[in-house]
Amino acid sequence: MSSWPVANPMMVLVALGAMAIPLLIHLLNRRRYRPIEWAAMRFLEAAVRQRARRMRLEQWLLLLMRMVVIGLFGLALARPFLPLSAMASVAGARMHRVIVLDNSMSMSATNDNGESRFVRAMSVVRGLVERAAANDALCVLTLGGQADAITAKETYDRRMVLDRLATLDVTEAGTDVVGGLQLAIDVLDDSDFVPGQREVVVVSDFAGTSWGETSDDDEESDVRRTLAALTRQLADAATVTLIEVAGDDQSNLAVAAFVEVGSVPAGSDVPMQLSVTVSHDGGVQSAGGAVVDVFAGDRLVRRLMLDAVPIGGAQTERFALRSVDVAGQTLQARLRPVAADAIVGDNVRYLGARESDAIRVLIVDDQGALGHAAGAGTYLSAALQPGGETTRGGWFALTIVSSEDLANEVLGAYDVVVMAHVGRLSTEMWGKVERYVRRGGSLLVAGSEFLDVGQFADVALLPVTMHGTWDGDRERNERVSFSKSTAVHAALADFAQHPSTGLFSTRVWRYLQIEPNADADVWLRFDDGQPAIVSHNFGDGAVCVFATSLDVSWNNLPAKGDYVALMINVVGHLGRAGDGGPSLLVGERFVRGVTEREAAQGARVETPTGETVDVLVEHDERGERVVYGPVPVAGSYRVRVGDRDIAFVANVPTGESDVTGVGESGLRDVFEGPVRYVALGDGAAFELEPPVPTHEMAGGMLGLVALLLLGETWLATRLGASR
Repeated sequence: MSSWPVANPMMVLVALGAMAIPLLIHLLNRRRYRPIEWAAMRFLEAAVRQRARRMRLEQWLLLLMRMVVIGLFGLALARPFLPLSAMASVAGARMHRVIVLDNSMSMSATNDNGESRFVRAMSVVRGLVERAAANDALCVLTLGGQADAITAKETYDRRMVLDRLATLDVTEAGTDVVGGLQLAIDVLDDSDFVPGQREVVVVSDFAGTSWGETSDDDEESDVRRTLAALTRQLADAATVTLIEVAGDDQSNLAVAAFVEVGSVPAGSDVPMQLSVTVSHDGGVQSAGGAVVDVFAGDRLVRRLMLDAVPIGGAQTERFALRSVDVAGQTLQARLRPVAADAIVGDNVRYLGARESDAIRVLIVDDQGALGHAAGAGTYLSAALQPGGETTRGGWFALTIVSSEDLANEVLGAYDVVVMAHVGRLSTEMWGKVERYVRRGGSLLVAGSEFLDVGQFADVALLPVTMHGTWDGDRERNERVSFSKSTAVHAALADFAQHPSTGLFSTRVWRYLQIEPNADADVWLRFDDGQPAIVSHNFGDGAVCVFATSLDVSWNNLPAKGDYVALMINVVGHLGRAGDGGPSLLVGERFVRGVTEREAAQGARVETPTGETVDVLVEHDERGERVVYGPVPVAGSYRVRVGDRDIAFVANVPTGESDVTGVGESGLRDVFEGPVRYVALGDGAAFELEPPVPTHEMAGGMLGLVALLLLGETWLATRLGASR
């Protein structure tokens, strides 16, 4: 920091320019240009004529005083400040110190002595507060989950700050780096202190996944650019000090992923495929002998023995469970390391409860309404209930109506609406369908002879734009098939593992020519590259387009044995997409659309600790929605809305399991401005030298201006009397 930093350089230039005005006036008056300041200078001219030698000295003294007065007044407006020595600091120097404390999950990492990073960080922060001068202003921010201020923007109450710190603990959430730095800038923008009297102290482990890693991904690049802009603003607004408390922590094993591979109806005898991935971050040797226990509720259903997991690597285990055995229960994958583990909170991961209730499906089929026994709705209902309505397990509850009867249906009573054979809908009906999807419903639109491509092309909720149909020739064998290399979606995973299955030998001689939107997910393509199944999220719900028909009019898929499995997987995935145990991260919000009747009955959330919390139902342009959060801890939650239960789970963010910090060089790449860096390893004492205190000179300058004005008045009076 320079020895004469000035808050407003332009004011300094103005002040220096103003100092020359009295000198210019004096020189002009010596050339007899008396009208410029006749009234103010006439007694000086008389004095010069009568007592040239004696009065000349007094004239120049008066001129100098006027120049000094104008200059000091201008500099006082510029608010200059100077560094002070330790002895001088008692004379009124003060600081505004913004302390940014990282309490994200990675801060729970412990060393061999059991001391966590958060404990070291709290020791540093308490030291900063206790050593602060009485006239120093403090503000404490946190980074865990969503950045927040635990104190006022400027507080002088040390006891209150320490009491607030005593209530803080490490969270299970991620690190809100961008939000925290932006909040610090907002605090400084409202500060009455000048830049030389401001300091931002960030106390963190500076984990690489939050602070330093770069990526070619556009979203990651945007974050990096945002961080660079924020750090430049911080460097301009205050002194920046970074205190790293990572230390020599243990290696860390974590359950990085626990997912279902494919989509199997709840309550069925069909095996569901599950996958568990364990990662190993940090440490000095490979971790072997660890065990993963899989629970359905409180019941152990599978035990997985792991091989040696290399440093920086991961191991994935796949296994199968019968869906009927775990229906309605939350699944947990619990890791049991054989050696010390830096973070305990990431050793468990949850998978949403498998609902045992049947998926409620409304099939809209105008062909069936005309008396066709083999319409698209008939084929679909036979696939979803292959043994009829009495099939064991009751995977789906079906209702078939025509588009004319659709207006009389309460769409919120269904999990999925399938337009199996629909030509067009009225504007009012499309509005009803859109509201249904926005509130969490799922819609499946299939190709058909009746479909009005022109009208469907203008429907905003669809994930595609329609451009007509492609027509082959059955007689000449001009047809396409489904491409096995494009079956990448979870609902099609089982088919992708069997490339010789009947799905990929299907002959399709007609399909809708569709162009996916930018946010669309292509599940499957035809072998000519055109999309076959496309979906996207719309509001709180999902919309899927099946480009060919659900009957035999455009393809021979219903004649294949895979037709049943495909329809069960697609409709089952859509039916559970909005109500089958969504997975959130700690710190995120749960949002779900509800009907007006459900909203009138209110909502309650049961947390993993057994606590019941009443939740308000919000209303906006998208309708009524239950909003809960930020979710505080990992575990299984249940939301009761009217007569409906919605289960969801929350997991810790996987990025927080990486205990490797970016170090000084990485931080200097992130912070585009001068910073002070201090590394506090295990057992290191906090010996951070405070920034050199500064003192504003505006008050002293204004006092000197007042004294000079008194002296000028006395001297001007004396000169006037002499005349």
